[in-house]
Amino acid sequence: MGSPKNQKQPHDIVWGARRIGEVINRSERETYFLLENDLLPATRVGRKWSASRARLLATVSGERGAS
Repeated sequence: MGSPKNQKQPHDIVWGARRIGEVINRSERETYFLLENDLLPATRVGRKWSASRARLLATVSGERGAS
């Protein structure tokens, strides 16, 4: 049987600016701006952006680095 210790989904990675934008409720263009200006916790792998869904949501909700 499955163990409750893994509360996160096993595949937390979101690929591509469009999908990252869907996670944070922003257009693809707005998302590219945020990504290119290092305002989101994401990494560029080749020509594609990737990010952790959990880290994206924590960042935009103010849970990380909130003043």
